[in-house]
Amino acid sequence: QGADANPANWNSLYPIITDDSVLINDFAISQDGSKLVIVGSKDEPTTGEQHGFYTLYNLTDTDAVEVGTTYYSLTHPLTTVRFTPGVSLCVIPNHDSVIQFIDSNTLAITHTAELLNLVTEVAFNDNGTLLAMSDYTGMLTVWKING
Repeated sequence: QGADANPANWNSLYPIITDDSVLINDFAISQDGSKLVIVGSKDEPTTGEQHGFYTLYNLTDTDAVEVGTTYYSLTHPLTTVRFTPGVSLCVIPNHDSVIQFIDSNTLAITHTAELLNLVTEVAFNDNGTLLAMSDYTGMLTVWKING
């Protein structure tokens, strides 16, 4: 069953997240609709520096409940995020040429991969056996995930 294309038939379930010190660069909703993760940058109130961050929310029938936020000391925003199929992990590349796999229940980093170049985008196929990554040099790499 597809989505209704008529906005008059849509219901607003969640409050809109607003904070004028936050720049949201990307977000992802899990396939089952239970989680939302956003990435971007936030202004440091005392210094004015921008720090990368990600925030994870559990989505209920009526609310978006924040699980937690992680801030990076790096002064670059986080630019992309994707859930793995199955919702257990989200993948976040950062500006240190590192991909982090984050547990979507606890925000713990479960795996990291250091890469040669800054990753700009990531995508999984539907069953999670392939991970495609692009980088700032224009290279697109597809990885086969074992196990």
